[in-house]
Amino acid sequence: MSMKKSMLDYQKESIKNDTHKYLTMYEEKHQELLSAKEKLGTLTAELEKKTMQIELMSGHIAKLNNRLKVNQYLSRPFSLLFENKVTEKMIKVKMRQATVYDSRRTAIKSFNGWRNTYRESKK
Repeated sequence: MSMKKSMLDYQKESIKNDTHKYLTMYEEKHQELLSAKEKLGTLTAELEKKTMQIELMSGHIAKLNNRLKVNQYLSRPFSLLFENKVTEKMIKVKMRQATVYDSRRTAIKSFNGWRNTYRESKK
């Protein structure tokens, strides 16, 4: 009977040890699970923060693009007016030069005609 009792005690002790071992393993896995959940929560919060920043930045960029398009659309008539002013100024300068050259050529032609007549009369 004492052998049965000692075997029973041994079995109880081994069951107790196994139960304690499995409980500690369960506790470790539970702690790992909790830390993984905590990390996941932290990463999710960071991801949401980054996503919100990206959305805000994309909204700001879209607003700037619209402002740029409006500025280009509104500045086009003024740039065309400026181009027109510059071309008119260049045309005036060219016309002044053409007038000077034309009057000079006219004077040279008229004097050439008299010069040729004067040369012929001297001969």
